[in-house]
Amino acid sequence: EQRAGAFGRGVVLAAAADVVNARHGQLVEASQRLLSAVCLSEEVQQSIHPNATPSDIARCESYFLRVLHQFPKQYSAAIVTDRQGVVRCSSMPTAMGMSVADREIFQKSRTARGFTVGSHIASRFAAHTVVPIGMPVVKEGEFAGVCAIGITLEALADAGAPTDTVAGVGVALVDRNGVAIGGSPAAM
Repeated sequence: EQRAGAFGRGVVLAAAADVVNARHGQLVEASQRLLSAVCLSEEVQQSIHPNATPSDIARCESYFLRVLHQFPKQYSAAIVTDRQGVVRCSSMPTAMGMSVADREIFQKSRTARGFTVGSHIASRFAAHTVVPIGMPVVKEGEFAGVCAIGITLEALADAGAPTDTVAGVGVALVDRNGVAIGGSPAAM
């Protein structure tokens, strides 16, 4: 009977982990699609051009703000940089001109030449800890900068929180370093 109970809790735990993993995967996948669409928009592409005018930059900023306004709890900030990592356009005006060349997401996006997910960090642009996602901006086959967005830990915690703790089993979502970033309070 004790083994049967342990087996039942194991099945519940596996099911809860599958749900949390699926929700997290859906958030990252949706964020990747959003980032891809945003980065390919004319407003963002034009802002990275060396001859971009202040009007081009303002259109990009306005575009970022309109997009992020639709997801106020999921994303903290969006940026696009030049090839040196200097922010050319951002949803946060204070980010303009800052360098993110030292950030993991910039370096990973530049070398991977594709969609990347960074480790959670304190945002330089907003009062959030975020998981940055990014992708390179490529012009004429050459690396021209990085387009990135920060997924808030709140969004990840919401995606990772099971609706109920079943049979006394709690589930927590942890990053690759073992730091809990969401889940049921009992598991945290």
